[in-house]
Amino acid sequence: MFLPFLPMIAASVSLTLLSGVLYRPQSWLNIPLWLMLPTILVLSVILAQMPQKFRIFSRVKQAPLPEYQSHSSAKLTQPRIIILFVWLAIVYGEHLDLRLVDLFENSAEAKTFSLAILLLVYWIADAIVSVPVYQWNTPGIIEKFSRSALHLRLQLPVLSLIFIQYVWIWTINLVLPAFPSNWSLIFELLSSLILIVLLAPVVFVKSWGAQAIDKDKVYEEIRTELDEFRTPVAGILLWPDTIMPHSTAGVIGLLRGFRYLLISPKLLRSLSAVELRAVTAHEAGHIRRHHLFYYLLAFICLLELIALAGSVNLLLAWTGIYQVSGMLMVTVAIISILLFVRFGIGFLSQNFERQADCHAFERYGITPITTALLKVSWLNGINPEQDNWHHYGVRQRIEFLSNCLKNTELLQKHHQRVFRIKMGCALLALGLLGANFILSSDAMQTKVLAWKLEQTFDNWQLKDAPLLTKMGDLFYFQDQKDKAEIWYRRALELNPEEPRTLNNLAWLLTETHNNDQIRLKESMVLAQKALAGKQAAFIWDTLAEAYMKNGYYEDAADAALNALKSAEEGKGTSVEAGLDYYKKRFKQMAGE
Repeated sequence: MFLPFLPMIAASVSLTLLSGVLYRPQSWLNIPLWLMLPTILVLSVILAQMPQKFRIFSRVKQAPLPEYQSHSSAKLTQPRIIILFVWLAIVYGEHLDLRLVDLFENSAEAKTFSLAILLLVYWIADAIVSVPVYQWNTPGIIEKFSRSALHLRLQLPVLSLIFIQYVWIWTINLVLPAFPSNWSLIFELLSSLILIVLLAPVVFVKSWGAQAIDKDKVYEEIRTELDEFRTPVAGILLWPDTIMPHSTAGVIGLLRGFRYLLISPKLLRSLSAVELRAVTAHEAGHIRRHHLFYYLLAFICLLELIALAGSVNLLLAWTGIYQVSGMLMVTVAIISILLFVRFGIGFLSQNFERQADCHAFERYGITPITTALLKVSWLNGINPEQDNWHHYGVRQRIEFLSNCLKNTELLQKHHQRVFRIKMGCALLALGLLGANFILSSDAMQTKVLAWKLEQTFDNWQLKDAPLLTKMGDLFYFQDQKDKAEIWYRRALELNPEEPRTLNNLAWLLTETHNNDQIRLKESMVLAQKALAGKQAAFIWDTLAEAYMKNGYYEDAADAALNALKSAEEGKGTSVEAGLDYYKKRFKQMAGE
């Protein structure tokens, strides 16, 4: 069930990573936005015809597809993967996200709107590319549009959840802008995760239009089995086969009040009463063994791994040791997601499905669950002898249960195997969380930068001055201001005219040498020199502070006014020191 949504999830994760890339190459073609965005859709139309060997204008009538293949848009096809990379390359190479941000005045909203627009374009492109035109006539075109519309609806829940997350994070940043950066990120991730876990089942059910099954004898069979197994659900629904055509059953939702059991109408009609109880026991086994939670934990491990790679890259780039390009990082992230689903989720799914089979076997014996599996393979047109990368093949599943009849110890051994897998997931998640925390800490940045500078101590050059300033910044924010002053002065020995270093040292002197008139006057000189090199609000603010500490109150008010004017022009502001900050500072300096 996870596979059809993989490209949309990969697109969202990659776009988020890409938006954090600070340095981009020059725009490749600089094509206007109004032309570039439709170009992506045109490319998706062309790529959709790849399975037809690019016979775009063919008028040859093709044989109708078998019913079980008529919804190929739910599959992860080669054209869908290609359009994902094409879309991402265009976003990166043409700076579409940055150019969209420039269209909006409010910087806090601009990023959210930019990502939302680009994901909407990808959502449509993915729907177009998923369905080729089999007949280039009116019925063929209508068929493509109708099936593309089904694909749009298939992906709608994932897109909706992504948008909900964007709005939630934007709201957090709007309401809680003063949170410390590390804790702010942790709060964003945890709160977003909780929100998605709660809303995802409801969003899927409502978006797909799943209907509750009639409260007849079949309903009572399912409800009784769930109650006996102590696995309550919020609803028992019909699987919307117009959206997801597979004849199967499944559970979505981690929490009791937000959990649903879905079963396809075809499968419901095909199963006998005991087979239905066995299938329900299989799904109840997933709930009782908390399989959905460990799927989520595995995905968290992947995100932590991607974050760890990003933290390492940022640390190396920040210290000037090495920097991997943003596009390469995003490409590796997409490939990692694909490999994770194929091998990570595939491995978990095989073992979890086998454990759920064991639950049904332990409750009703081998016949009901095996005949139900054979019916599922027949309804979906799957060869029972064919291996399956995420469920095991039907033959393999039946053979395992047959072996359990001969050796009941196999059941307990598999339960123990799954327990070890779960503990491995939990330990991996904790280990990656700890590694991310350590790598993002100021202490680690200080150690790595100190190591870098020690390697070149005897050969410091002008190009090393920014690293020395960074070392000063690290010590400053660790409240080791005496060490910060040393490193700022070392940086100025290499580059005496660098405005930011001059500004930082000037501000530090106003904080740490209130009783030293020589140092206070030096802070004023340093700020003036920084201002000569760069006109920015934060430098004017430092000069205002230096004037005030030296007793030049009128000059301090003038400098604060210039800082406010620069802030209004967008010169030298930041998230921590926005326009409101400079207004407050001017009132303070002016004595209002």
